Amino acid sequence: MLKFLQKDLTVEVAKKLLLRLLFIDLIFIIIHITVCLVYYLGYIEDFGEYNFLVLTQDESYAEVFQYLKYIAFIVMTIYLISIEKAYAYISWVILFLFFLLDDSLSLHELAGEFLAEKYHFEPKFGLRAVDFGELSFVAVMGLIILSALGIAYFKGGDVFKKRTHVLLFLLGFLVVFGVGFDMLHEILGENLKVGFVIGLIEDGGEMIIVTLMVCYIYQLIKPVETYRINILTIFSPNKNK
Repeated sequence: MLKFLQKDLTVEVAKKLLLRLLFIDLIFIIIHITVCLVYYLGYIEDFGEYNFLVLTQDESYAEVFQYLKYIAFIVMTIYLISIEKAYAYISWVILFLFFLLDDSLSLHELAGEFLAEKYHFEPKFGLRAVDFGELSFVAVMGLIILSALGIAYFKGGDVFKKRTHVLLFLLGFLVVFGVGFDMLHEILGENLKVGFVIGLIEDGGEMIIVTLMVCYIYQLIKPVETYRINILTIFSPNKNK
């Protein structure tokens, strides 16, 4: 992963944005850890009163911040389409529009309940029936959207393909955090300590990956400076001189 990012994800023009977004992500992660720790120590009786401060709850501040990043990605990608006349990027707009609608409207939860009831899914392997419904919904939607992305890839130019390689690489990690750790959370989440760690990895990982994707698109719509610095060396000012 590091070598791939070192080669293909350069962000000199997006350096300030990247640092700011990562800083905000870190603040939300620290707040989440603090609230959960205070709860485990017994200083909070009703955890529900603090849902707006934790990563794992819908409509929390962190969740809303994630929505804003999805919107930023969509807007910047549309702008990229307008300046490059490369309509293959519409496939990425559709994907992030789905992410936005799914997270904000809880589409996979609602679809999961509907499918579990309609097709009489049974709990297995530590997963609930509704979890299999959610996985079915995500699989179907993923197949449709990735098919559109695949068509766009083969019809797109070399520049689009190269950029898509980077985005697909990051998307793979987003799926691992968003789907893989989500299911693991359901299986092992009964243990509060284990559930806390998995939930933190799941939602914290999603936030950071989406930040990287937003910054990658941002650098594409900004003019290239006299030099570009690697994403892995932005925290070493002495190397930039």
